[in-house]
Amino acid sequence: MAWGVFLLEVQTLFENHSTYDMAAMQALVRVSARKIFRWWRLRRVVLTTSGVVAMVCGALLLGVFRFLDTTERLLCGISLLIGMIAFLKGLLFYKLIAQKLWRDLLRAGDTMERRYIFRETAFQGIRINSETCYAYEAIRAAYETPGYYFLFLDSGNSALLDKGGFIEGSASGFRTFLEKKLGGPLEFVG
Repeated sequence: MAWGVFLLEVQTLFENHSTYDMAAMQALVRVSARKIFRWWRLRRVVLTTSGVVAMVCGALLLGVFRFLDTTERLLCGISLLIGMIAFLKGLLFYKLIAQKLWRDLLRAGDTMERRYIFRETAFQGIRINSETCYAYEAIRAAYETPGYYFLFLDSGNSALLDKGGFIEGSASGFRTFLEKKLGGPLEFVG
């Protein structure tokens, strides 16, 4: 009897191979901003708004006070420049975070290839130099986008699964399986 249980446990239900490329990082950042790190949205609004205010102030001061000293004109120009930088950082906020995540992975010498194996009681995340096993109870949030599944874990880690990367099982079957394991419907983030 115990041997039969062991055989069931090692049976792979789903296997997924995913590449953590820039598109995947951008999708991860969008989902994280909408569902996990909501303060990112506020930071983006503050950067964009303060950038517009600084640009308008700098331009108005330069336009209204055309006959300022060189130092004063330089300060107005600096305000205009700082405003443009803040505005652009606000507009490109999510893309800049995704680039930073991707560069950090590269700097750490991490491979961009991930393999996930899902069994009845646990799942494994496999990279070139490490392998980690997680119980389904460790998943604190799971989301679906048009191209990916995202599993946010208690440890602060996340698993990103490309829907086109299922070697065993299907993306729609995985959604049903995950909903059963988590006890509720998977939230779609478009």
